[in-house]
Amino acid sequence: IASDGCNVYFSDGADVYKTDSSVGSASVYNTLNVSELAYVKGRLMAVGFATDAYSIYNITSTTAPSALFAHSNTGFVWIGFAAGKTAIYAAGYSGDKSLIYRIRVKPDATALDQPVVAGELPDGEIVRSIAGYLGFIFLGTDKGVRFCVPNVSGDREIGPIIATSAQVQCFEGQDRYVWFGWTNYDGVSTGLGRMCLTQFTEDGLP
Repeated sequence: IASDGCNVYFSDGADVYKTDSSVGSASVYNTLNVSELAYVKGRLMAVGFATDAYSIYNITSTTAPSALFAHSNTGFVWIGFAAGKTAIYAAGYSGDKSLIYRIRVKPDATALDQPVVAGELPDGEIVRSIAGYLGFIFLGTDKGVRFCVPNVSGDREIGPIIATSAQVQCFEGQDRYVWFGWTNYDGVSTGLGRMCLTQFTEDGLP
């Protein structure tokens, strides 16, 4: 599910539906089969469904688009998108390798450039979620949370792991905080973790 602030888009795997607060129902907006949706930097981004999970799309109209990028490794699985200061970021994995890609908007804003690798996780650490807030990028992995900042080229400087007891699958930024899902954090309880972006440790972590 994704929203541009007015319209809400969601998918049942077979179609993309659209609704807004002025209507009481949703209708099919696009017939593209997708497994993930995100609205980032003014673009409705999507991940292909099932056997097409290695492809990403930019939906710009009611016509089903061609893939913006189909990974050369058909076993690669995209898990989501995030907005940075100058680019859209997409994350995914194959086997024990996780990569972060950067997608720039063309100077005339008519289309998106091809994705290029902007960062990667250590082998064996699998990315499960990605989110952008105030220009920063947050990665949820099997081992915890990573805080990322851009370098001069727009690639991501990936910070050290903030360990959690279970994989992190969601984020939400509000005010000076970034909240994240924290399953089974003390062995019996599940809830939310919180990072404050105004306070940093000597290692540069929020």
